[in-house]
Amino acid sequence: MDGLIKALYNAGFTVWNTIVGLAMTLFTTSPTSLDVYNIAHNIYSSIQAITIPIAIVIFLIGWLKAVCQGPPERTAHEMFGVFFRFCIVVAIAANLWTFMGYVIQVTDGVTNAIANNSGDATYQLSLDQTLSSAIDAISQTPTSDDIDWDIMHPFISFGKFVTVWVVWFLTYVGYLIAAFITLGIMVYCSIAILSQAYQRIIKPLVVLPFMAISFGFAAGQGEGERVAINYFKTIVSFLLSGAFMVVAVKIGAALTMSGDLSLTLAADASDGTSVMLLTCIRNMVTPVITLGIVKSTDSIMNRIF
Repeated sequence: MDGLIKALYNAGFTVWNTIVGLAMTLFTTSPTSLDVYNIAHNIYSSIQAITIPIAIVIFLIGWLKAVCQGPPERTAHEMFGVFFRFCIVVAIAANLWTFMGYVIQVTDGVTNAIANNSGDATYQLSLDQTLSSAIDAISQTPTSDDIDWDIMHPFISFGKFVTVWVVWFLTYVGYLIAAFITLGIMVYCSIAILSQAYQRIIKPLVVLPFMAISFGFAAGQGEGERVAINYFKTIVSFLLSGAFMVVAVKIGAALTMSGDLSLTLAADASDGTSVMLLTCIRNMVTPVITLGIVKSTDSIMNRIF
């Protein structure tokens, strides 16, 4: 009878390993390797000409502020600073897409370095020996040899035997329910992580074309400068999100397999309650936590930057 429970767990782990394996590939896939990257480039090219007009407007506003609001002794200095910033923006604007390509190469290098140099860390899950032994133990149906029969008190002995059967049945059902829940959690979490992996590639491609607009604001100071800086930090955080997701998934899988979150619940195969708690923590809670961290990548990366 252990075959059903083990089959459910193995099915859940197989689904996780297959779908999350695809997600791990997407985490390390460069946006430049996709055909849609050319679509993003074409969209950028169609609005690229707007960069200089925006820069000119921001430049004139900055120049007027330098003349009208700045102290007279610093007017020339401020005007030169605004003009110098405008010249830099104009010089970079012609090769802005190429410059961003170099940024993508750097972030791809960081992501691949983390993905390929994580030691023995892996995203794959499997049925550990402790849980397997517990399932083997609980799958053995009680027999009359499991109790001491008292010939003088047969009804009491029979009551003990019925109690043993009831306890075994409830424990077995508990294991079976835990296996079904684990399967459901593995399927849901793995599909959700795969969804995040696709979003990780799509987000920078959606944002990239608009650098033609945001970069024009770099010609100014204050609010205009913040617009350009915030855009650059946003695009870099999107590009590095794959590296963060790789770390989250590998650490989550390592916690699931290592048993560090088992809280040392006397995980002996004969202790059904402890093993049930161990199963819930390691095989149910950890994938959910991993998914939560992967989903919060954007907010965490925004805090970092």
